[in-house]
Amino acid sequence: MGRTGKLLAAEHYGVTPDIVTLAKGLGGGLPIGAVLFGEKTEQVLQYGQHGSTFGGNPVVCAGALCCLKRISEPAFLSAVAEKGGYLKTRLEELPQIDKVSGLGLMLGFTLKKGTAAEVAAKSAEAGLLLLTAKEKVRLLPPLIITKEEIDRGIAILQKVLEGIA
Repeated sequence: MGRTGKLLAAEHYGVTPDIVTLAKGLGGGLPIGAVLFGEKTEQVLQYGQHGSTFGGNPVVCAGALCCLKRISEPAFLSAVAEKGGYLKTRLEELPQIDKVSGLGLMLGFTLKKGTAAEVAAKSAEAGLLLLTAKEKVRLLPPLIITKEEIDRGIAILQKVLEGIA
């Protein structure tokens, strides 16, 4: 939710999904889950047909409501998109990176040399947490990250990549 610069990633493509599942992003990390049904599927489940461990207790629902209000603000989403563009540009400047893909603050990149696992491990040792997906290094920074924090992360990543090249 909000990670790509839109409330839901489907908005980038002009499609309306029949079903959308929400969890961690809805609750800002609190345990909650939700399902949004489109017109085509809205009658699939009836009251009482499905239960959920994290369906929403009052405290978590209050937290999710606060997150949803913040994440859905146009200025907040615009800032996420802008910071994502900045991060993508900074990554593309690194000569060891082959290709950057993704939207907003959900990015990944492939390397010219080395492995994603090696970069993630060495980055963690240097204080930068990264994720991997096979040959891709994944970045999922907090939506409230600042450009200064992005620059610090890029500096760490650059040193790691220089040590591998």
